[in-house]
This record gives sequence, structure tokens and C-alpha cells, in this order.
Amino acid sequence: MLSAVAKRVFLTLFIGLLLLRILSAASLDLFGDEAFYWQCSRRLAWGYADHPFMTALLVRTGTTLFGESTLALRAPFLLLGAATTGLLFALGRRLLGRDEALRGTAFSLLLPALALSTFMALPDVPLLFFELAGLVAWQRATEAGPRRQRWWLVTGLCVALALSTHARGLLLPGAIGLWLLGSVSASSHPTTGC
Repeated sequence: MLSAVAKRVFLTLFIGLLLLRILSAASLDLFGDEAFYWQCSRRLAWGYADHPFMTALLVRTGTTLFGESTLALRAPFLLLGAATTGLLFALGRRLLGRDEALRGTAFSLLLPALALSTFMALPDVPLLFFELAGLVAWQRATEAGPRRQRWWLVTGLCVALALSTHARGLLLPGAIGLWLLGSVSASSHPTTGC
């Protein structure tokens, strides 16, 4: 059982990094890719030269709701970045238990990709969020229970959203497909004991 001190350390780390992200999002100028997505957000389309529509849509959402500032533009990415931490914990808790999930999530906050860059208006932020949400839903869909079909639908929605973000969104349905093939293969060829 993790001590209260460990929980406070995690919360302090999470809140401290979130405040650092907010400060960075508000004070740093847009860099090239972010400026490109900001321009794309002014004329929404199904796709652009290098990515599907999700990043531009999120930029448009931020500027529509909060005004024309770098913090407003990056606000949806800040929210998704913070929510990604919750998804990591949720997946870890279901697979490993609460204490190990909290420990693993705390260590994940020290990774530069999660600690610092999840405020930028880049496809990686929503892609990571949608893929982790898909993994959480997929894990629940593979458990026996009355809501299993709902979780498969949520998994499909997360796959669609990941694919609407970046071509790397193909990794999630690819992994699920390989798992399904392995599950079917394992169930159709039971091992026999001697």
C-alpha cells in the first residue's frame, strides 16, 4: 500500500508540471507546425497536406471558446495532455492494481514527451490521448460482462478519432487486430497434455 506521502508527491508532481505547461503555453510563441495548424483551423477541411483534420479542429475549438491567444489555441491540447495522465492511471489500475498504477503514472510524468510537450498544438497530443482511451476501452471490452459490446463501440470510436489525428493512429487497430488473430488462433488450437 502506498503511503500518503507517495500520493502527495504524485499530486505535487502532476500539479507542478501542469502549471509549468500552462505557463509555457501562455508565454511561448507558436512555432512552425503550430502556426500551420492555426492557419488550417481558419479553413476547416477533412484533411490537409500532412494530417487529417483533428489537430486543426482542436485549434479551432480552443480559439473559438477562449479567444485568439497562444494559450487559447493550446487549451484543448493542455486538457488532453492532463487527461492522458488519468488514462495511464486507469489502464494501469485495471492491469496492475492501484499502487502500481500510481507509481507507474508518476514515473511517466518524468518522460519529456509527457512532461513537457503535451501543451503544444501538435497531433501527438490527441493521438496519444485517443490511443490510450482506446486501450482502456479495449481492455474492458475483452473482459466478460454485460457491457462488453458498449466497450467495443467505444474502442471503435477511439480508433476512428486516432485515425482522424494522424496516420500513426493505425497502430491501435493493428495491435487490436493482431490480438484478435492471436486469440482466435489460440482458441482454435488448444494444447493437449501428455
